[in-house]
Amino acid sequence: MNVAIAPDLEDLVRDKIANDGFATAEQVVEFALRRLEETPQHRAARERRLRKALALGDADIAAGRVISFETEEELALFVRDGR
Repeated sequence: MNVAIAPDLEDLVRDKIANDGFATAEQVVEFALRRLEETPQHRAARERRLRKALALGDADIAAGRVISFETEEELALFVRDGR
């Protein structure tokens, strides 16, 4: 299937490929269509999970359970080593 889109949307797709981890225009379109396919209940459940994760993170920060990194490399080593 071939689909023509407006130039501003083409720019958006290119931006998503360049900056948001998508490899192809097809991936961007598939992602967008999957979001359209979601029901309000799915969106609400995802929002609840995100809010819960944010609350847990806020609680960790308030309790001093944090690790600071000076560089992206330090973070990458931490993630790689599973510390």
